[in-house]
Amino acid sequence: MENSNNTLDDLRKKIRSLENELKEHEYFISSLPGIIITVELNSYKIISYNKSIRKLTGHEPAYLMEQSLFNVIHPEDVEPLQNMFKTVLIETGRISDFTVRLKNINGTIMYTEMEGILLPDNENKSLRGRFVFHNTTELIKWKNKLHNSEKKYRAFYDNSPLAYQSLNSDGCFIDVNPPWLKSLGYSRDEVIGKPFESFLHPEFKSFFQKRFPIFQQTGVAHNVHFKIRHKDGNYIDIFFEGRIAYNADGSFSRTYCVFKDVTAQLKAEEELRSSLAESQKTTAELEALYLCSKWILEGGDFEKTARKIFDTTRDLTCAKSGYVALLNENGSEKELLFLESEGIPFIVNDSLPMPLQGLNKIVYKTHESFYENDFINSKWVQLMPQGPGDLKNVMLAPLNIEKKTVGVIGLINKDENFTEDDKRIVELLADHVSIALKNSYSRQKIIESRTYLNNIFDNMTSAVAVYKAIDNGADFLITDMNLSGQKNTHTQIDNIRGKKITTVFPAVKQMGLFEKIQTCYLTGEPQFLPYTLYEDDNITKWVENRVFKLPSGEVVAMFDDRTEQKLLEQRLQQSEKMEAIGHLAGGIAHDFNNILGAIIGYSELSLDEVSPSSDLAHNLNQILKSADRAKDMISQILSFSRQHDVKKSPQYISPIIKEVTQLLKGSLPSTITMNLKLHRENYPVMANATRLHEVLLNLCTNAAHAIDNSGTIEISFDEKILTEPLLVVDGALPPSTYSAFCVSDNGAGISQNNISKIFNPFFTTKPDGVGTGMGLSVVFGIISNHGGGITVESIPEKKTTFCIYLPQTSQSDPREHQLNSDSFEGGSETIMVVDDEQFLCEIMTVNFQKMGYTVFPYTDSTKALNEFRKKPEKFDLVITDQTMPGLTGLDLAQQILNIKKDTFVIMCTGFSDKIDEDICKNIGIATLYDKPVPIQKLLKNIRELFDDKKHS
Repeated sequence: MENSNNTLDDLRKKIRSLENELKEHEYFISSLPGIIITVELNSYKIISYNKSIRKLTGHEPAYLMEQSLFNVIHPEDVEPLQNMFKTVLIETGRISDFTVRLKNINGTIMYTEMEGILLPDNENKSLRGRFVFHNTTELIKWKNKLHNSEKKYRAFYDNSPLAYQSLNSDGCFIDVNPPWLKSLGYSRDEVIGKPFESFLHPEFKSFFQKRFPIFQQTGVAHNVHFKIRHKDGNYIDIFFEGRIAYNADGSFSRTYCVFKDVTAQLKAEEELRSSLAESQKTTAELEALYLCSKWILEGGDFEKTARKIFDTTRDLTCAKSGYVALLNENGSEKELLFLESEGIPFIVNDSLPMPLQGLNKIVYKTHESFYENDFINSKWVQLMPQGPGDLKNVMLAPLNIEKKTVGVIGLINKDENFTEDDKRIVELLADHVSIALKNSYSRQKIIESRTYLNNIFDNMTSAVAVYKAIDNGADFLITDMNLSGQKNTHTQIDNIRGKKITTVFPAVKQMGLFEKIQTCYLTGEPQFLPYTLYEDDNITKWVENRVFKLPSGEVVAMFDDRTEQKLLEQRLQQSEKMEAIGHLAGGIAHDFNNILGAIIGYSELSLDEVSPSSDLAHNLNQILKSADRAKDMISQILSFSRQHDVKKSPQYISPIIKEVTQLLKGSLPSTITMNLKLHRENYPVMANATRLHEVLLNLCTNAAHAIDNSGTIEISFDEKILTEPLLVVDGALPPSTYSAFCVSDNGAGISQNNISKIFNPFFTTKPDGVGTGMGLSVVFGIISNHGGGITVESIPEKKTTFCIYLPQTSQSDPREHQLNSDSFEGGSETIMVVDDEQFLCEIMTVNFQKMGYTVFPYTDSTKALNEFRKKPEKFDLVITDQTMPGLTGLDLAQQILNIKKDTFVIMCTGFSDKIDEDICKNIGIATLYDKPVPIQKLLKNIRELFDDKKHS
């Protein structure tokens, strides 16, 4: 009997002990920060809960007791959760990482990650489940903000350091980026057009088939888990974040999904969950694992997070000290984050910052944990440069990221031996440190990615501005502008951000861009505005705009400066006008030269018939002088009108100045006085005479406008030797010898505010309709092309001087040889004269016959060719005009020389852009003359040709 009483007392003591342990366990559970609920699965009634449920949901415990769990679950999550209970929980006994939304008492939604286990009762009559809900609302908000921020930059650029993919409505790939291909080892051709599910693990194909239509409807996917096949045949775990892009009509367009390789993370979490299932022995271990996960989710500073996890690891294993270190590629220590040396006299110096450096290399090479309980007698002692010290035992675990060891966590000197259980705990918590480190790297990569994209944005050559609509597109606020845009518009983003586009750019409506932005915003369709003039008080530019809309609703305008292109077009139009004028001048000059030829020819014939001392001879000489002046004027007009001549050759400036002056005297009012001051000119410049004509005409025309057609224009020339650089418009000229000519006027002058603008295209101070603002811009372009420079000096109301500096050349100037006035003899040869003007034929016939030549004149070039074909040996020389009906002079000369190669041909032309000395030389024409040709000059040339042939 006494023994029975003792046994009963023992049982009672054990029961009380168990009850006390149960109370402690329940007290611990009730104090955890997450919501813990026990549910009767047949009725879904709540039968127990911890204190956190009131703090996080606001519901009174008395209200929840015996209430359905679904009273606090978001309605849309009820059915998925019921299905999860009936399938996963019943079949596997466990639920993990299931996202559930809880309803707070105030109506707000709280996002949670749910984990749970099946708790069958002793009689196995009813099923119960215990579930833990971790609050992830802030994490979801953070992810959403991050997603929205990245979407803006994703619209600018099609490349990202993150792996992303796009599927069409059938679930087939339409786009993947390089990081995606690199992560999975495929080429682009092996992916595009293939069904996404063909890359999935068989267990996930049905899940995708069910989930994808839901994704298309909701438009959002958060942390969706798939196993996807790597090209090497292995499967990796990925988490997807996704959004749907819709067309303007609201129909499905494509998916945008970013995935993260979480294979290592899931492996660590799986091991952690397995460890939790196996290590129900201590609530301390459960709390430690929960806290580590919480610290990682909080996403704080990595070193602080690692320190917390390490402290927890050290406490769980009862080690006295330890460290966490990051490693270099060879396994040596890169950075010692911290070293806990409580109770151990470690000496840490700069050359050897960590005493276990040798062991780190072992972990780096094997990627595995190990521990040694008899360290003094182990083989590892030799790896310690300073010997074992007071080390009794040690445990090391790698920090692995994507199968690569990047660090080590070490534990030192446990009073008892390290065990496999300790190793399991250290490995699990080391994985948490790895996850924290990887998250730190990911955050750093995101920052670097944003910096990278911002750098591209700011270094684009095209100007880019981003606008946000207000009042449904009534106006737009400037939200961003790259550096090219700020430079182009002479603004700074800090000064214009948040301001209306119509305030910053008041002419935006006038140029038509505002309407394009509005249209793009309202329709979503990209817009294009061909280059158009934008002009306000600060900016004058021709710009070309492309406008498109971002998914965020913001509108982007990309614009390029086309001012230089417009200037080139203006110059081309001016060139076309000048070419037309040249053709007109050429036609007039041809006829006028023929008339002058008759005047000169008949005057010379008449002089031979009268006494040199008579009044008639005097009058005839005056006619010849006037004809010579007319000839010079025509020559100047033709020289200016030949716009096709763009070659540069040695040119003297003074003759060009004289030619331009002669031209201007006939066009400027007599109230303008023109003075020339031309000094000696030793060397020419390499230039195009026509272009220098254009420069002088522009400068003189501007000067005439400045003096209001009444005053003095002075043109001067001198040589300048520069011994040091000379500041000119937009640069400096190096020391050298220059030909310098200046155009001055005594007009109103130029204000200091305008001097810096006068060479800009389209800038003019003239009234509307007077001038184009292109003259000085053209002058600047021509002189720059010639390697020269321009200076401007102006005194208001007194004087303005433009000086042009051109570098001199040592090449000689091809000047015409002057005819000597010596008399010469005629001859007995036969000459064919061809000109459609009867009087010119008559003049040449009479003059040539006087010198003894036999002459056959023709006014029809076709008839002349036929006569030559009959008896080519009859003719020694042919003189022909170029412009004639039927055969031109060039065609006639070619056919004559084909018949008889040794025939001399002299070509005369009033004006033609189809013939020059090179063309004549290639055909075999002996001489080319511009009309009118002096008879004496022509006779001398004829005699020289015949005499040279005799002597040869």
